[in-house]
Amino acid sequence: MAPQAQAKPSRCSATRIAMASSTPPASSVLAIADIFKLIEADPDFEYTVIINYVEIYNEMIRDLLVPTS
Repeated sequence: MAPQAQAKPSRCSATRIAMASSTPPASSVLAIADIFKLIEADPDFEYTVIINYVEIYNEMIRDLLVPTS
């Protein structure tokens, strides 16, 4: 499995991505936006968020967040 890169997203990046499209955002995008809203509302703690987004097709697993997988 590829090493996990940890990036600090800007304020609610998922929300901005969701709003850039004319179609309603997927439930996963809404859930991620909610997670970051909760994190921003609690500045007393530091959080690490790791997201895996995979596709399973014909018994093959592909990481959709890694372009070369």
